[in-house]
Amino acid sequence: MEHEAKELVKRLRGLKKGEELEDRGLLEVGGMGEVHRKYDMPLNRDIAFKVMLDKIAKDDERVLQFIEEARITGRLEHPNIVPVHSLGVDSKGKVFFTMKYVQGDSLSEVIKLLSSGEEEFLNFYSQFTLLTIFRKVCDAVSFAHFNGVVHRDIKPENIMVGSFGEVLLMDWGLAKYLGEEEREYDEEDGETPYAPTNNSNTMDGTIKGSPGYMSPEQARGDVEDVDQLSDIFLLGATLYHLFTHRQPFKGSNLSDTIERSELNKLTPVIDLSLEKQIPVELCVIIEKAMATAPSERFQTVEELTSAIDGFMSGQIISNKVEYKKGQVIVKHGELGNDAYLIVEGEVEVYKRINGKKHILTHLGAGDVFGEMALITEETRSASVSTTSHTKCIKISNECLHRQIEKLPPWFQGMMSSLFKRLREMDDIAHPMIVADCTFEVIMQVRLLMAVYGSLDTKGHISIPMQELMSEVANNLKIPTKRVRPVIAGLVEMGIATDNNATRLSITSWTLFCDFVDYTKNAPSMARTSTTIISSLNINRTYTDGKSLVHRNMRLWPNEAIPPFGKLQRIKEELSDEGIKDFRIHFSKKLQELKNYSLYSESLQHAQGKKHRTKVFNPSEPPKILDALKDV
Repeated sequence: MEHEAKELVKRLRGLKKGEELEDRGLLEVGGMGEVHRKYDMPLNRDIAFKVMLDKIAKDDERVLQFIEEARITGRLEHPNIVPVHSLGVDSKGKVFFTMKYVQGDSLSEVIKLLSSGEEEFLNFYSQFTLLTIFRKVCDAVSFAHFNGVVHRDIKPENIMVGSFGEVLLMDWGLAKYLGEEEREYDEEDGETPYAPTNNSNTMDGTIKGSPGYMSPEQARGDVEDVDQLSDIFLLGATLYHLFTHRQPFKGSNLSDTIERSELNKLTPVIDLSLEKQIPVELCVIIEKAMATAPSERFQTVEELTSAIDGFMSGQIISNKVEYKKGQVIVKHGELGNDAYLIVEGEVEVYKRINGKKHILTHLGAGDVFGEMALITEETRSASVSTTSHTKCIKISNECLHRQIEKLPPWFQGMMSSLFKRLREMDDIAHPMIVADCTFEVIMQVRLLMAVYGSLDTKGHISIPMQELMSEVANNLKIPTKRVRPVIAGLVEMGIATDNNATRLSITSWTLFCDFVDYTKNAPSMARTSTTIISSLNINRTYTDGKSLVHRNMRLWPNEAIPPFGKLQRIKEELSDEGIKDFRIHFSKKLQELKNYSLYSESLQHAQGKKHRTKVFNPSEPPKILDALKDV
């Protein structure tokens, strides 16, 4: 190791000036210099070596411009600006400077690949990828402007896209410090007002820039008017080329192209949006960046990048909408093309089945609804209405799909498949699994009690708790955790007793049946009274001491109940006055029962959202629910 180090030091000392760089070929020739790929022997790396041409080596103004390019580029130390390593004079007396050697393609070469239409390139250079590349160029220009430098020759040809994600803005030969006096060149020495400096027609005379991209003020030769806003125009022209695959200004000859640049005469990007699948919102950004009047353009690069960021994140193609309390936002069964993000307020999601409203869930700030209709392009699977004044961000179908396009192809497919399956499951899901099922449960309890119930020691109709909950859950196709809180609520209200969670007994069969009937008709009843209830149904249960007979009949007020032979009515624990008083408050009792169910831990989990409603003094532990947990 020591011997190797000494040999390497000896070799480095023996290198003569100029021998440390080994030429590995010409890369390109510009208007003032040629760029070679060279091997830096001491550092064991390849570098880009730019040396001035022989024809300008004796022109002091051009030499100063060449040196200024190196100094400006070297001062702008930024991840997206090519780093300059050194500035010097070679053995022939010509000024040179060295830069990082970038392996990759220019953005103009990328555009050529995209315009070929090959699927491999189109998949790799997605819209998101192209905008990410452009965004990095904007960062470079923004940094330059912050340091008082304008580039004046931004175009795809001067943007390098490296093999490992590098994006570098190159060729700062026309760059200058703002406010600095422009150097003039003697036209008697052969300089013309329109002098291309290389194959890409970059001008470096009275007019400075590339005719295919130049801003109108550049094309007019208004040197004093060329500033940061001119660079913003060039960024817009680059974005135009990137997505339309055509140079903004292209005439029959150089003079015609310059005239088109001066008049800002180009095919509007919106006219090409359908053919090239360019989003309208992106067209608006390009048009604003390329506005003829500088005052109508983005006034800073930061404004341009903010617009690009807004487009990439979907903010531009979404808008905020406000809704009043009780307003229906989406309706079950209608076609939907928008999703909604709740910013403020609350909504309820529900379905109507056989005229009965089943609330599926409540959503608040930060929640999204309507997204599956966008993905599947089918009708809405539920209705959504506001329960308070609500503000939402309305997200268009196009916005959602643009965001999905940012994902890798395999992930896009997986997400689309997932949404499709969720939608299919949503269509066949039993609403009572997630919605209020109070009526359905107590209706099942009444039917099962009438068929399988027996008299307990107190003369009440009863049934084993385990059998009851299992049968109700099986008949309704719902889990027992949805049945448990409803039964516990009946006990808490005094309509039933639980006998230490072993048997459920109905304390007043008449009252219980009337309550079930009321619950069934509650949505259509404006008020409750003894007359209304008694005019609907009369329920009586009779017994011979061994078996039970349930009798249900519709009677009008004051109509006598027909006798039922030798059978005796079962014992009613509540008095007639107690039953009458309970009936008057059926509406309140029903709401209490629903709230008690909502308050239970099992229903909170089923709805996926904690409900704030508090009933039955929730500071006390729900003893009945605890007792029923093991049943």
